[in-house]
Amino acid sequence: MVMFPWMCNAQCMVSKSVMKDAEKSKEQLLDELTALRQRVACLDASTPEPTHQQHGDGRWLSLQGETERVRAEIARQESERRLQTLMSNLPGMAYRCKIDADWTMEFVSKGCLPLTGYQCHELVQNRVSSYGTLIHPDDRQLVWDGVQEGVAKRQHFKLEYRIRTATGEEKWVWEQGIAIYAENGQATFLEGFITDIAERKRAEQRLEAVNAGLEQAVARAEELAVRAEAANHAKSQFLATMSHELRTPLNAIIGFSDGLLDRSDVHPLNEHQMDRIRRIKSSGEHLLSLVEGVLDISSREAGKTELDITTFAISELAGDVAAVAEELLRGNPRVRFSLDVEDNIPAIASDREKLQQILLNLLGNAVRFTEQGSVRLIVRCLREELRLTRIQFAVSDTGIGIPAEKIGELFKPFMQVNAAATPRYGGTGLGLCISNHLAVALGGSIEVASELGKGSMFTLTIDSYPPDRA
Repeated sequence: MVMFPWMCNAQCMVSKSVMKDAEKSKEQLLDELTALRQRVACLDASTPEPTHQQHGDGRWLSLQGETERVRAEIARQESERRLQTLMSNLPGMAYRCKIDADWTMEFVSKGCLPLTGYQCHELVQNRVSSYGTLIHPDDRQLVWDGVQEGVAKRQHFKLEYRIRTATGEEKWVWEQGIAIYAENGQATFLEGFITDIAERKRAEQRLEAVNAGLEQAVARAEELAVRAEAANHAKSQFLATMSHELRTPLNAIIGFSDGLLDRSDVHPLNEHQMDRIRRIKSSGEHLLSLVEGVLDISSREAGKTELDITTFAISELAGDVAAVAEELLRGNPRVRFSLDVEDNIPAIASDREKLQQILLNLLGNAVRFTEQGSVRLIVRCLREELRLTRIQFAVSDTGIGIPAEKIGELFKPFMQVNAAATPRYGGTGLGLCISNHLAVALGGSIEVASELGKGSMFTLTIDSYPPDRA
């Protein structure tokens, strides 16, 4: 076939371009690509229209095939450029290696240096170091087994292990790869990607440390809870024993005091002696009330509140507590007591003794903190159905009132609204705490409304148990 001189020159230029070294820099490859594109454009522009008489079909087809080869070479180098750009921007090292003990590298990307501390050419073909020697000795078997499992299953393998860099730094890495198989089915190479996960591992270690600390704290809290429960049980036992031991002599003191006062006509006492005996009785009753209050709180904390459900008339209960309130007010004519009970309130099933204790506590407080005006007990039936009767008891007074910021703390043990006024009005701060606990045990609640200097109203609402509970 006849070749024109300009065609020979073009072929020579293309051959030189194709045979250049594959390890040229990115900039050189870009320059080469540009030059090749310009040459193809020149070839297309200078190619004459083929005629059978001038050149023959065979010669035109030869030139066309050469042009297509140049274009294919340009496309190949463009793909390589894109691949290199992609790998250079990935945060890690792409590789191709043999499946041997050294994991001999055939190719590594530019991420090799920041990952391992070695230049690419230093790891390729184990020129300075093999990748196998970089793997931590304790992890080498793990890596080998993981790769072999992936090869055997013909699937991707994923591994986490440690390497030691050129500077001796220990670093955690994550690797994903897959085997390349020959035509005979034999695995010949591995191709994959390795990236630095040191920061993630540090975060995991910090999280594990926090979790371990939390587990220790929870274990410590559980231990303290067990100890607290044991201490609380011991306290309850102590209080129960002490309460019994204290009640016996206190009841004797109160009883003998009553006996002396009742028999003053048989054994005359002067006014001074009578006053001393009254004080002894009053102090004994106060101390007995305190002991019983502490015992009630102890029983509540131990969850040992037991209910004695009976059926009784509300009017009878209201009359009993009203009699006590009137007796308390006998020495203070400036305060009037009134009882207002709605007609036809049905009998209810509840714990009469505990309900009476709540009402006496509320009335006792109303009497204690009211110097003039009135104390009232109002009883209403809010709801009456076949299986439920809801009763409301309201104790109101015109006493000193309660500051708004103190109302939320009224039901705490030993709470005094005004500690400075305690010597004047008395009280232990246990009555409302016990009353609230008993109200909850009876399936009810206590609400408070008060205005400082004008008085207070405590409203107890309870639901009656079904009659068959009685």
